[in-house]
Amino acid sequence: DVSVLLLRLGLQAEMGVFVAGSKRADFPTQTERLLLNVAANQAAIGLQEARLFGEQKRVAEELDQRVARRTGQLLTANEELEKEIAERKRGEVLFTGEKRLLEMIATGVALKEILNDLCLIIEEFRSDTLASVLLLRPDGLHLDSVAGPSLPKGWTQQMENLPIGPCAGSCGTAAYRGSPVI
Repeated sequence: DVSVLLLRLGLQAEMGVFVAGSKRADFPTQTERLLLNVAANQAAIGLQEARLFGEQKRVAEELDQRVARRTGQLLTANEELEKEIAERKRGEVLFTGEKRLLEMIATGVALKEILNDLCLIIEEFRSDTLASVLLLRPDGLHLDSVAGPSLPKGWTQQMENLPIGPCAGSCGTAAYRGSPVI
């Protein structure tokens, strides 16, 4: 014969039951019952803590995923805003330059100065770009460098000495063909 003691884990045995048994007929004594109740309560607390820890871990992982997803969305939005701001600034540079050129024309500033300013506006608008204005000489074979404040003087002098033709660089070829060369 075995004497068995059943103790609930949790108020309504929602976490299970704690079973203890003995071959002794007087099992459980009052002290044993008290110790087993303490053990059952400790087991219930441990199970509850494990459940809470698991739930806390699940919630933390879910929160981490949501934060990562939202961070990605915010980074994308920030990149789009940076692009929009850059485009707006570029548009403002162009508008300011256009206004400056129109004022120069209206006040009778010399053509060379206007064209040099145009080149600087283009270079400001398009980074890593050098701009120049070359006009075909009356001989129809050579180009005159009219504007290009950022270009080395040696380059402009060489350009003026080279005849235009189908293989004379982009400027000379464009003048030869009478159409843009890219």
